[in-house]
Amino acid sequence: LRTDSNAFAYGIKNNSNAIVYLASSGDPAMTRANSNAIVSWIKSTSNTANWLNTRVRTDSNAFAFNIKNNSNAIIYLGNTTNGLEQQITNNSNAIKYQADHFVTINNGKLTALGGVTGTTAIAGRGILSSPIDLQGGTLTLGSDMILSNQTTVDSSGNFDLQSNAMVFGGNLTLPTNVAIKVISSGVLDGQGNELKNAINSKLIIDSNVTLTLRNLNWRAAGSPQIEMRSPTSKLTLQNTALCFDRDYSFTQGQLFIQDDVFITGTNKFSYVSTETSYIAPHSTLYFDKNTTFSYSPRLITRHTQSERNLIKMTDATSEIYFDECTLQLPDSGWQLTSGTIYFENKVTVYGNTTQENSFEIGNGLASGDMNIQLLSGALLNNFGYIYYNPSN
Repeated sequence: LRTDSNAFAYGIKNNSNAIVYLASSGDPAMTRANSNAIVSWIKSTSNTANWLNTRVRTDSNAFAFNIKNNSNAIIYLGNTTNGLEQQITNNSNAIKYQADHFVTINNGKLTALGGVTGTTAIAGRGILSSPIDLQGGTLTLGSDMILSNQTTVDSSGNFDLQSNAMVFGGNLTLPTNVAIKVISSGVLDGQGNELKNAINSKLIIDSNVTLTLRNLNWRAAGSPQIEMRSPTSKLTLQNTALCFDRDYSFTQGQLFIQDDVFITGTNKFSYVSTETSYIAPHSTLYFDKNTTFSYSPRLITRHTQSERNLIKMTDATSEIYFDECTLQLPDSGWQLTSGTIYFENKVTVYGNTTQENSFEIGNGLASGDMNIQLLSGALLNNFGYIYYNPSN
């Protein structure tokens, strides 16, 4: 092997820790005095590396100078040669170059973009630096898109996610007065970063579209922070924390809670939709200190008795958690069934004073029984009617 190779060199020093003496004749002359090195002329039937003069055979799967095109490695094309420009051949398992993107041999596509301007469709997985400047156009994804920590949104437009994810590489801000309408279902995956709404910016979820906000902290200034376009619009919150600088009303559509979802800050979150929303198994909707939750479906008129239970808890592992916060339950009150409810520290409840319009926990059936957990320091400051209605 070449002495500048990354393989075992000819004439490994005597103090090497390699394999010794394999000469078939038993002649120790073939083995250096105290060497543990691999000697020359190891039999070709051995599972070790053959001594092949000064270079590894060119049809080897090892890294070598001028590896053949059917190798699994990248061809060495000289120090001054750009491998992509020379178009690594099609039968290699490496990446080959095409005019404006990289294409793998199994027809998967990877598009690297410095920025997006106006209407843009990306056929395969995308990597985006910055910015997203739609100018009223539409960004259509053919696969997931990975954003950098420098990606910005510069103007209004549409996200056509096509069931794909936009994966954050850092915090992402919607600037003042910018509106992004999501026109097909998909995911904004924050990877633990922030989605920031500047003053009067908003996300719009179109009809028959589900937008999932995953693994992010959502901070919003001004209102509306998010607009549900119709009763068929759906918002899924998964491992997400909301912190708005003013009150927010969820006026229509459905809300789905997955994993841990936190409502934080000092403002009010109002559930006004007449559609049914769900807390998934092993998931928690958590109202943090100083927040207010209001349940009162319908914007103008009083909600009906059948609309008292529009937030469904799937099973006993579906949880809602109130920690030193306030509940406002006007009109016909609120009913919870089938899950677990936690009270921690001082929780104040404002509601009606009749059983019919009470804050009802359970429905008198075993299938609707609720687990109630009063944690250390829990104090219910009740200005209404709390009706515990178990099956027995």
